[in-house]
Amino acid sequence: MLQFAILPFTLILVAGSALFLIPANRVATQESRPVVQNVNKMPDQSLPTKSLATDLIKDFNPSKGPKDAKVTVIEFMDFQCPACGAIYPVEEIVSKKYDSNVRFVFKMFPLKALHKNAESAAKSALAAAKQGKYFEYVDKLFTSQNEPGIDPINQEQLAKDLGINLEQWKKDRESAEIANYIETDYNDGINARIPSESNPLQTESVDSTPTFVFIKNGQIQYKTNGLTTDDFSQKLDELLQ
Repeated sequence: MLQFAILPFTLILVAGSALFLIPANRVATQESRPVVQNVNKMPDQSLPTKSLATDLIKDFNPSKGPKDAKVTVIEFMDFQCPACGAIYPVEEIVSKKYDSNVRFVFKMFPLKALHKNAESAAKSALAAAKQGKYFEYVDKLFTSQNEPGIDPINQEQLAKDLGINLEQWKKDRESAEIANYIETDYNDGINARIPSESNPLQTESVDSTPTFVFIKNGQIQYKTNGLTTDDFSQKLDELLQ
């Protein structure tokens, strides 16, 4: 069974019968808004405002597959997340199966409160991407997740194993540019408004890893979490029709 890494929540607000959880890293900036109740007003059944695919996909995001693909899948990922490691082989199978029809885009979403090496691993992966070795490096990160681990020392060893220019890799890994890439990806997830797979009238942000966002013809369809190979293929087959 896959496990999902969930962002901690530290503040609980109660308004009427509704319970709201606010992520710990958003409490300081959360604005209080008055609750307006109108018992005579019917609930709004119109589709909610949702994020655009162009809001989420950035030029610096690693990707595979054609840019003009009918279907795009975005993964918000954490390299120290056990569930991301478990689903990685599934995604590899699916991406090879649909390599000419589906684009896969990868966004960094390190859950720093849970995984102390997640952010440094994301920096290392994006630094490897600067030398055209993102996917080779990610493969080694996930296969090393348990043993020998992905602490910064082993991250450097993985770069050595791939023949990466270490001096440039270290410079890129510690650059403000890559730090900004990761912060942008993380904020994209936190601020996203993505329809729920189970309820299209409800939008949700990204709050766990791995989170997959499915896009068809440039329009966000829904998000979901862990998937088996068959489930993944079924969703893609439906969207490709």
